[in-house]
Amino acid sequence: MYEAAKVIYEKVIPHVVDFLQTHGEHARFQFTGHSLGGSIAVLVSLMLLIRNVVRCSMVEPFVTFGSPFVLCGGRKLLDELTLDDAQIYNVIMHGDIVPRGFSCSIPGFLISILKLFKHTTGCKDTSNAAINGFLNSPHPLQTLFDPKAYDSSSYLKAIKGVLRLHITATIVPKLREKKSLLWPLLVSPSPNSWQHERNPKPTN
Repeated sequence: MYEAAKVIYEKVIPHVVDFLQTHGEHARFQFTGHSLGGSIAVLVSLMLLIRNVVRCSMVEPFVTFGSPFVLCGGRKLLDELTLDDAQIYNVIMHGDIVPRGFSCSIPGFLISILKLFKHTTGCKDTSNAAINGFLNSPHPLQTLFDPKAYDSSSYLKAIKGVLRLHITATIVPKLREKKSLLWPLLVSPSPNSWQHERNPKPTN
């Protein structure tokens, strides 16, 4: 995951620097992503902070959806960066196996096997096909849970539902309140209206 984050970081950094030059102290950043993309978003955000490219005050909380855990022993790192738990939000569907399928306690022999994927093995096409097949397919254990929970469309549907509830509960009442305050102003005569508009002459 970190290897992928380093690649993304190099692509993101020119845009971050340009944004900082344009907006200065008012610049704000927020990174998000789904599944593996969410994990990479967290790592890229932390890389920007650790390398002093941006300040903590410029980075909004990281919000990810169904992302594997990547902060093994991360409490020390968050403390050093003066970040609390509220800086990282990972929204997880109850049946999504992906965030739960990654463990911090990975045996040494498995790490050695995973590192082999970084090198050419003589069967590059086969290796790439296997990696792409794994990354683009639901986990085999997914059938034990909700088969649709892995799909990003399920997260999008859930997000829309939450936003709809938020709008109904907070924004709509405020709009109604503003309307009630503005209505008398809208129906009252303008102080700049013509005299004959305010006091029309009586007709025979």
